Amino acid sequence: MKRALNIGIVDVLDGSYKDFTDKNVTLGETSLVDAMYASMSFPGFFPPADVFGSSFFDGSAVWDIDIFSAINKCTDMGFANEDIIVDVIMTSAANLKDVQAEDYKSISMLFRYLEISSFYNSMDGLLRAKFAYDGVDFRYVITPSGSIPSSRNPMVSKV
Repeated sequence: MKRALNIGIVDVLDGSYKDFTDKNVTLGETSLVDAMYASMSFPGFFPPADVFGSSFFDGSAVWDIDIFSAINKCTDMGFANEDIIVDVIMTSAANLKDVQAEDYKSISMLFRYLEISSFYNSMDGLLRAKFAYDGVDFRYVITPSGSIPSSRNPMVSKV
């Protein structure tokens, strides 16, 4: 079974988007581990990854959810839509939570705006891809069950 790989990251210094596929991820200095590490460096939650001679973070700064490129690469390789399986890991929750915003100030309102914007951008990209590619199996869509923690060490729980 052939598999296609598509990972995108953004250079913090110049804002350029770097795309990795199964064709270029093992060439020269490029490694799958470094590309994955950078793609999991979500701005505001994790520091940029120092790889490939610069600092990189998740590609969502340029493409919030680029399912289209992944599916198009599969069809370019000769796969029929019915033979394509897509697994998606979202950075926004599956549902937008209700909040009491009467006491929100500038920064709190900014974070709420970013939460709402991220939610709708992610959902829009996913729904457009599902509509555009009839027959593609969107097998797993993994979303956080709630807000992603936003401290200096976000995955460290406080007891």
